[in-house]
Amino acid sequence: AEAIQEELEALESMYPEGLRVALAAPSRDGHDARAHTTVALDVVPRTLDDETRQYVRVTLRIVLDNDYPAGAPSLSLTDAKGLDDARLATVMGRLRDAAAEHAAPGDPVLALLCETAFETLTELNHPDGDCAFCLEPMWRADHPADHPSRHSAEAFTKLATCYHCFHASCFARWYRWRAAAAAEEDATLGAHPLGSEEATSRSKRPTHLCPACRCAIDDADAARVRLSLTGVGGDDSSTGVNGALVKAVSGLGFMTEDDRAALRAQRARFEEAMERQRTAGGIVGDGDGEGIDLASASAASAAAGAAAGAAGAGYARAALR
Repeated sequence: AEAIQEELEALESMYPEGLRVALAAPSRDGHDARAHTTVALDVVPRTLDDETRQYVRVTLRIVLDNDYPAGAPSLSLTDAKGLDDARLATVMGRLRDAAAEHAAPGDPVLALLCETAFETLTELNHPDGDCAFCLEPMWRADHPADHPSRHSAEAFTKLATCYHCFHASCFARWYRWRAAAAAEEDATLGAHPLGSEEATSRSKRPTHLCPACRCAIDDADAARVRLSLTGVGGDDSSTGVNGALVKAVSGLGFMTEDDRAALRAQRARFEEAMERQRTAGGIVGDGDGEGIDLASASAASAAAGAAAGAAGAGYARAALR
């Protein structure tokens, strides 16, 4: 117990923030006769405290039995953000490898495990998966080191609450559209007296929700995006995090010529597929009908009407004879 206490004090000096220690006594019912200590540490990438460049985070939980360090601690990862199951497995694998390779049986390993977690998250500090808008990969390992998509906040927009990330240009267009739609909705509904229940309810209703998980975009994220779109607040509209979306909206400034060519090819394939669906009558909501080309349908109806009129006139002439 004394050895554990000394190691915990060392951890507290190393990690003054984000460290929590809880001591559990043996259970009274006798099912668990061992005392154990739980260490929880919030782990984020080391980015010089720039949270806008932190795309992943997790809580490392270490449970120590009263026979530690002779007995190996129990490890788990909770409250992960920005990490899918595969990358969580990578973190856990690195922790186990570090304990097995760099510590002899009976050695204290808490500091080793914590440092390994920080180093691994720093290495994995990039958005993962595809952008929810364009369905293109958020990050590509084959991009050169000086490409903005390699660990650059200018290429991405990250929501602080849920850690979902999007291409800056895609998110900027969506944010503009959503803001315009909310303003149009308010204008359509009309104004309510200040202080009324309707006005209060409308003012509290979030106008922007995360496109991936539908959580409300908090005020800090909203303010940062608005600054990015307008370029106000003393920010250079061509550099920095706050100017990233302006540059992206003005022409996908972070994309290389190869990226643009790939995007044009993808758009051409999409338009070709849309045309095939339209020809087959498979576009739902194309015009006012579902899966129906109204222009063609109207022309066909007019032709049928003309034919029916001509036939009716012929029958009338035959009757008069």
